[in-house]
Amino acid sequence: MSPKTQTQPSAATAPTTDAAAASASIASAPPFLAPWRVINSPEPAGFWKAVGVRPLVGDWVMQLGANPHPSNAPYTAGELIAGFQWSGYLPTGLHTFIVRFANGPITANANGGQISANLFLQVDGRGPSPVAAQRNGVQYLVVSRFLFAGNHTVSFGGILKSAYQGLANPYGEMICARSEFTHFSGPYEFASIQAAATPAGLSKADLGGSLFDEKKLETVEIDARKEAQARLIAEPILTR
Repeated sequence: MSPKTQTQPSAATAPTTDAAAASASIASAPPFLAPWRVINSPEPAGFWKAVGVRPLVGDWVMQLGANPHPSNAPYTAGELIAGFQWSGYLPTGLHTFIVRFANGPITANANGGQISANLFLQVDGRGPSPVAAQRNGVQYLVVSRFLFAGNHTVSFGGILKSAYQGLANPYGEMICARSEFTHFSGPYEFASIQAAATPAGLSKADLGGSLFDEKKLETVEIDARKEAQARLIAEPILTR
């Protein structure tokens, strides 16, 4: 009698299982390479912007200023968002996401208007309230949340919000010298109380507020080859 043939997974299900297992956790970063993307929101009407983001280092600089305008200019508000976004599969369970921001100089000159510089971290479009970015200091943001198996999105970075009217001429600049991302399954001792919430008890209030519409947020794919070439130019190899 021939031995029993072992049942093999079908070709249709095996790739899906492998892909899920491969992306069950998010590797610590930097470097922020694919499937990470760079967040670079559109230039708001009535303002000019300048943004530079380096995925290999995890740093960025962002500037937001008011365009030249007449003395009777109406109330005009705008915001600029820069940072990194990850999208992919995560398994069912409690997940903790931590971002460490090492900030450089930060400028917020209202000049008669309004300007603020904040840091944010959100999962699936919701997260804790953004915190004011501290000049030349280290700050942490943490989200610990129960997730069901499926595709999820993690976004973090900086937000410059500004408004002016009349002769006001606000200007803001935020420099993050380095950002570091860590993800693991399980709670975090300093996480908010939402970490202990059961799936049935979660509400929008537990998940935190929505800072912006992620569907309208513009992101840019990261080209690993270009990033590597840029690093060689910035850090040339020394020869003896």
